Amino acid sequence: MKKILLIAFLLLITACTPQVEPTVEIVPSTQLPSQIPTLTSTPIPATNTPLLPTDTPTFTPTPTITMTATSVALFDQIQILGGYYNQENSIIYLSFPKVDKNYKFVIDQHDYECNIDLEYEDRVNCYGRFLDNQRSKSVLVQVFDPENSQLLFENEVYVPMTIPTPIPVGDASTWCPLRGQNVTCETEWRTENGEICVVSSCFDACGYYYSEHTCNEPPHSNAIIQPTPTPF
Repeated sequence: MKKILLIAFLLLITACTPQVEPTVEIVPSTQLPSQIPTLTSTPIPATNTPLLPTDTPTFTPTPTITMTATSVALFDQIQILGGYYNQENSIIYLSFPKVDKNYKFVIDQHDYECNIDLEYEDRVNCYGRFLDNQRSKSVLVQVFDPENSQLLFENEVYVPMTIPTPIPVGDASTWCPLRGQNVTCETEWRTENGEICVVSSCFDACGYYYSEHTCNEPPHSNAIIQPTPTPF
């Protein structure tokens, strides 16, 4: 019985005793907290990716163009001024602006030796076959570069002169003080056996003057220039 009362007494004392919560002592730590690991990106070194071969254009050397001096002479203004008749070596006077050197001339399909006239500006003297406008009113004139034979010009050029002839005595039956003045001739040039012949009748202020006849055959469609009145 005593035991029971003792146990009851102890339980009563325990129930009446206030409960004290345990005190938690926070001890400061001198160690730093461990760093929280973070994700870091480590760059991957670039690798050289081989490129596919491409067509590389191959440059070929450009040919060098050699410039040649351009003539300043005005060939399109060439004029035949006249000439002096000589059976062996006649002279033809040409004129055109800005003559700068001795060009090679081919006139009426014949070669001429031509030189710049030192006394007259823009004048060229050519030696060779005489030109006669009774045979042709114009002739083909060709100009070549004397250094490389390049054709520089070609065109028909008027022929102003005729082969001079001695003044004939003329027909005495038609004589007058005006003999030999205002002469015109009706001339026909023909070909015979590859040669040129002429049949001509001339008139002056007095009337009939004289005739020239070097053809041996009668006309048979062999005329190269039909009869036309031309100044003497």
